[in-house]
Amino acid sequence: MNIEQTTNHNASFEGSSNLAQSVAALYSPENRVLWNQIIKPLEQLPKAFDSFVQFADDKSSPGYIEESVSTAEIKELESLKKTEKELLEVKKEINKFGKDPKESVVDLMKKNRFLGLGESHLSPNPMRDFGAEIIPELKKAGATHFAIEAGLDTQAAIDEFVRTGKLDRTKLPALLRSDDYEKILKAAKDAGIKIVCVDTRGKNRDKSMADNIGAILDADKNNKVVYWVGAAHLSSVYKDHPNGKSCADYLRLQKYSVATVNPEWKENSFSPVMTLTSDLKKTVAIAPGDTNQIKDLRTSWIGIRVKGLPEEVYGNFDQIIIFPNPKKK
Repeated sequence: MNIEQTTNHNASFEGSSNLAQSVAALYSPENRVLWNQIIKPLEQLPKAFDSFVQFADDKSSPGYIEESVSTAEIKELESLKKTEKELLEVKKEINKFGKDPKESVVDLMKKNRFLGLGESHLSPNPMRDFGAEIIPELKKAGATHFAIEAGLDTQAAIDEFVRTGKLDRTKLPALLRSDDYEKILKAAKDAGIKIVCVDTRGKNRDKSMADNIGAILDADKNNKVVYWVGAAHLSSVYKDHPNGKSCADYLRLQKYSVATVNPEWKENSFSPVMTLTSDLKKTVAIAPGDTNQIKDLRTSWIGIRVKGLPEEVYGNFDQIIIFPNPKKK
């Protein structure tokens, strides 16, 4: 070993020795106390900061809607004879009981043999867009049949569509001939759910529709039906009236497990709830039965004026889906 190597070796040894002494010092009793009391808690700061940000977000920005009622909303809703406190409670219930609509509807399919998805026969229609997205998940949740509000004489055209992918829309009822409705049918076809026509246009349509759906459910205990239909055929508003039962009412009487969904969006609704949700941030699902205020809100400004019959309210459905107002372009 030459002088240069010896010098480098000694320097390296001294450096190692100094490093060892420094490490030892770090773990001295005095520094260990310093570490536990000061340094270690600092490691938790990023997590604490994330939690604080989340807390601040939750406090300043409710999940679905701002919990305040404007003077304009109060004035527009005077006919409801609701206090400002009650109207505010509606918004609080949306945040408290609101759920992700996709997860919620899939859960209803898992738990029931019949799932009625209501619509208004309008286009464009956010409920139809929602349906096309969720149908594959309904298949996974057990759906075997996709029933539609079309006459039995339309079944041949539907079967041809399933075989060839080509749909003769002229065979469908006039209000079901739009692009977004065909998109729903395509989603059902692609998911492998059997599309069936169950309407009869007879004297008691709702009972006939229920009988046709009941026959499907009875054919196999594993069958589950999604019925895409006008929401009025799912309401329980007239369940106690001899001639007013809906398709869903008749199915319940036959002891099938039933779930019903009613959608609301601006272009479709005369509902007071749409006035209160003009600033809704995202689509929300709510079970009216969980609420105190929403369940008793009328589904329409127009209301039912037939003497002796009740007005339809959201409590007549198992679930409602509220779509936010479309963003202005």
